[in-house]
Amino acid sequence: MGTLGSNRKTRGGGASDPVGFRFYPTPEELVDHYLKLKKQDKDFKSDHIAEFDVCNFDPWDLAGNY
Repeated sequence: MGTLGSNRKTRGGGASDPVGFRFYPTPEELVDHYLKLKKQDKDFKSDHIAEFDVCNFDPWDLAGNY
């Protein structure tokens, strides 16, 4: 599994990447990266990943709402 570097761009490549290089992380890599940051800083927030308490919802309502 690769590491998401802070010097990488999501679209296109970084300054040292070869021409035509594209960065397309897998969903697993994105979640792994997010969870590592979340574990290090409990106040870490992301505008791209919704957080909610799954215990407050019925299972069949989760997929429709999020």
